[in-house]
Amino acid sequence: MFARAACDKPTVGLLPCGKAGRLRAEKGTGTMANYERTTAATTREILREAEAVLTKRLPLRKTREDHHSITLSGLDGTVTVLAHRHGLDTIVEARTDQLRTSRLDLDTQYFMGLLPYQPGDQNG
Repeated sequence: MFARAACDKPTVGLLPCGKAGRLRAEKGTGTMANYERTTAATTREILREAEAVLTKRLPLRKTREDHHSITLSGLDGTVTVLAHRHGLDTIVEARTDQLRTSRLDLDTQYFMGLLPYQPGDQNG
């Protein structure tokens, strides 16, 4: 369906070459808004919290999951949360297929605001 982008470098930005090519292809599939946050939480904690918070606040269900991402979909739209550890920090990116003023985006922003900047932070 999409041709994989060729890379002559081992990484593109923060992502391995092959994954960057797939993400470029996915961007054409309806991503409307991106949110990014740096946090002290682990990848596992972030993905577990994303599922718990977003499925509690919205009628969403998990449609896809791997070690670095989770995708939740429902009548309000689709959100994908990606998390990658870099040293002591984790970079979290959330992508939605709705406008920034939608209920899905507002609750995605709420979830991102719950993530701790430093170990021991109590947000929410």
